[in-house]
Amino acid sequence: MKCYGFEINMTCGAKSRLPDWMGSAVRGALGTELIRLCCINKSPDCGNCPPMFGCSAKTLLLTAPPDSGELRANPYVIRGFSLEGGELTFELFLFGEGMSCARDVFKVLAGGLRLGAARALFSLGYIKDLFTDEYVFDGCMWTGPCEHELPVRSFSPGRLTVDVVTPWVSRDREKHTSFDRFARACVRRATSVLGCCGQVPSADIRELFEKATAVRTLSESLTPVTVSRYSSRTDRKMSLEGYIGSIEFEGDFSPFSEYISLCEYFGIGKMCVMGLGQIEVREG
Repeated sequence: MKCYGFEINMTCGAKSRLPDWMGSAVRGALGTELIRLCCINKSPDCGNCPPMFGCSAKTLLLTAPPDSGELRANPYVIRGFSLEGGELTFELFLFGEGMSCARDVFKVLAGGLRLGAARALFSLGYIKDLFTDEYVFDGCMWTGPCEHELPVRSFSPGRLTVDVVTPWVSRDREKHTSFDRFARACVRRATSVLGCCGQVPSADIRELFEKATAVRTLSESLTPVTVSRYSSRTDRKMSLEGYIGSIEFEGDFSPFSEYISLCEYFGIGKMCVMGLGQIEVREG
């Protein structure tokens, strides 16, 4: 699948106290500014927008109704946050229809994002291409972004360690340590991401899940954590419970390579769009 990948650097001259979960803050600020830039109604309720109107805010922010059962993914992911002093760096992936929104996203970033309770302004420092390390914006000059074919790793039979770097929040709020549950989470997430790009997985899903039961869990060290976020759409604070840590598996992982590899970029579980469920996978 094709996508854009960017490393974004922003700076703030004033001291600002930011929330622990930066993904929610950055996503909220980005969404707010996109609505101001693009929406004719200046409203976050994209679901009531007539189908004839399309904009970058609607493309990126509209979600499927909770009870619809749809595997609809937002066509972007914000992740990999680093905050040192007044310097904020994070990664942004755009895929599917989200790639058409790059220009509007750049406009918003160029205008700055207001983050934290004090709404401190973070100004754009630079934008780099994640895949080539070349500047899209170097602080002065702009160049057009390059689309890339997302690299897919191939996993061999043996041992595999999955490090859950940011909280894995599942629908049933349980600690999932079997490979079967991990594989299902990867397939669900990867399928929704591929659907944004008009692609359908080629594997027989039922046969894939049968193979997943043959993979053993050797060890696990998952720790429960709680993350909080404020939703401007519902005007309330919410808490999410998830797990971080590591799980070690043994078996044949080759049939699951595409799904696991995609989830290394796009996460598993809920709220992946804001950087939750980020995983790193190690062989051996």
